[in-house]
Amino acid sequence: MLRGRLREETERFIALRSHWHFEFCTPGAGHEKGGVEGENGYFRRNHWVPVPKAASLEVLNDLLLMGCREDERRLIDGRTQRVGQAMAEERDHLLALPEEAFDLAEISFSVVDGGGCVRIKTNTYSTPVGPGTPVRVNVYPAHLEVWHDGRCVARHERCYSRRQQILDLEHYLDVLERKPGALAGSTALEQWRRAGRWPASFDALWQRLIERQGRQPGTRAMIAVIQLGHGVRARRGASGRGQRPEAGMFGRCGDPLPADLRRAAASGAGGGRGRRSDTLRPSDAMPEGI
Repeated sequence: MLRGRLREETERFIALRSHWHFEFCTPGAGHEKGGVEGENGYFRRNHWVPVPKAASLEVLNDLLLMGCREDERRLIDGRTQRVGQAMAEERDHLLALPEEAFDLAEISFSVVDGGGCVRIKTNTYSTPVGPGTPVRVNVYPAHLEVWHDGRCVARHERCYSRRQQILDLEHYLDVLERKPGALAGSTALEQWRRAGRWPASFDALWQRLIERQGRQPGTRAMIAVIQLGHGVRARRGASGRGQRPEAGMFGRCGDPLPADLRRAAASGAGGGRGRRSDTLRPSDAMPEGI
């Protein structure tokens, strides 16, 4: 912050300000910012005390929107119009909003390492593309996206710890199909268990497949079931949500396997070595500990 309106701005902040067409107010000039700060304080005292609790940022934003709608019905002392009515009149005199939203992601470029991962700050995140592939990573406050050839190939919740591996089991299905014995002790499977993406019903189905077909063929059949679910989920995501993959094969709540996938697993469909996933292709290499 320099004198008056002068600032030293980063490139991303310049882009943000240019997109939304706003300027700085003058420090110390109460007539420029006092009203805004006062309204922020009113909103915080009435809607953020006590501090709200929410399951996700989306839910929290919905709560904040409800508070804004409630404030639109408020009548400020000495005024004849409610807040919402005055805002509707003022809107006609404001600049039109840009047609496109501003992407708040921090953009970085990386190369997939020999373990099929990209390093972002101090952590590594799995991808389904091969080692040596250049990718773009969009880093958001709560998650990050890995883009390659114009499509989002991986999405992870952002980790704020240091020197962690964040692995998605779906990124290693082809590798595990060739080496099914690595599934049971894999780090990716353990992370799925902790995240609630591998419910007890999966273990029960896995055990039944082993009893019917033997350990190696049964595990390979279980991997084929995961591949089937991954393909179904990817197609649904592409048809309903553009090119961003959904987070989770059957969601994060541990829903049981659909009946058609249970039947496919029981018959050993897709259990041969020659089957390959027709959706996101995982790397041929696996990070240490997978």
